[in-house]
Amino acid sequence: MKNTLDSKYIYRIFSFIVEKGEKTPEGHVLNGLTAVEYQDGYIIEISDHKVTLTLGFHQSYQLDYKNQLELDDFMMKIEQISRDFKSTK
Repeated sequence: MKNTLDSKYIYRIFSFIVEKGEKTPEGHVLNGLTAVEYQDGYIIEISDHKVTLTLGFHQSYQLDYKNQLELDDFMMKIEQISRDFKSTK
């Protein structure tokens, strides 16, 4: 996938999930997405059990998924959270 996600955008989505989501042993969960911050504080992860978005050092990210349909579904969840975030400002 072309580098189309802005790291600031990813951080905003992550923060909104943590702030508004339910805390579980796996992380914070909101609208089917789970947000996890690793202990080193440099790596965050957003996943839906089919797709994993990892943001690491130097604001580089990696998307792990098996097919385009899974990715499209994941991105729709991200976009919904983005819309929800904007509506709460």
